[in-house]
Amino acid sequence: MSEGKTRIFLFGSRVPPEIPIMIKSMKQASPQNFEVIVKVASDMLRGNDASVFQNLSKDIDRALIETIYPGVLLILQRTLRIPVNAIKKKHFQTELMELNIPEKYHTPLIEALFSGDNCLMKTVSNPTKQMFPKVSDVKWRVDVAISTTSLNRVLEPSLLMNIKTDENKDHLFEVSKEKFHELRYSVAEVLNHMQQLEKRSVLKIDT
Repeated sequence: MSEGKTRIFLFGSRVPPEIPIMIKSMKQASPQNFEVIVKVASDMLRGNDASVFQNLSKDIDRALIETIYPGVLLILQRTLRIPVNAIKKKHFQTELMELNIPEKYHTPLIEALFSGDNCLMKTVSNPTKQMFPKVSDVKWRVDVAISTTSLNRVLEPSLLMNIKTDENKDHLFEVSKEKFHELRYSVAEVLNHMQQLEKRSVLKIDT
């Protein structure tokens, strides 16, 4: 389903493992229990005391909390990173559907983020927050300089890259072989750090 420029992707091409774990556990949780967990996550994002967590979730099975809460918190956090004017209820609901979250669990998430004067998008999200342009397309080719004005024979390869952003701007630049390898290494290193962060526990409950 395409929404043009208003389409929002919360997680990109790689859905964090907390989400499928959450969806699997939802089958054992009632919509009422799920609503409580969403309320707990919302209150935690507002900076409320941890005792709120204990009071609201005391009647819910601990295993459900440990598997559902991280996914709920992640969805709320990722949505709050998006400027208020860049996402609407219908776009958010499309995201939930594409994540295969059952429809009966949509309402608590939508209401927590968008409904009422106390919703998270009004009280926690920053309406003036700016997002960097996103890459929408990359084209490249390898050029080999056979000779220059100072040298008769060079045979030095270089990469000509054309990056288009979602603002419909083209950025054309040339990269040497050495700089390209530096870029490739840096991107791989960043992706590795991101994967390591995603493996860390989102929820820790002291016993």
